[in-house]
Amino acid sequence: SCTEEPLKPPGERLRSRALFAHVRAASPGLALNEQNSHPFAFQTLTWLHNGAIWGFEAFRDELVASLPERVLRLVAGTTDSELAGAVFASHLAGWPTRRAYDLLSLRAAMLA
Repeated sequence: SCTEEPLKPPGERLRSRALFAHVRAASPGLALNEQNSHPFAFQTLTWLHNGAIWGFEAFRDELVASLPERVLRLVAGTTDSELAGAVFASHLAGWPTRRAYDLLSLRAAMLA
């Protein structure tokens, strides 16, 4: 959560095949809100990133302009981390309809 409020137990029993827990510091200079909190979701893809992308503001606008609309419309916040996830999704072969990815596909998207 992006606040100091204690986590509340879910009202109903949760069922999931996977659970992600992650704590990270806020991106420097950006608002603390739910839209800027992990995990970032891009349809079938969940993205978590720890750290800051140094010098990000210098190329942020160019990066946003290069993203396909189908990816950009899924960006809800203002963090460098979420935009890194959007870049990854845009280079992931078969996204968003593909349901499983092998390590070579994930590696190729990271290196693109």
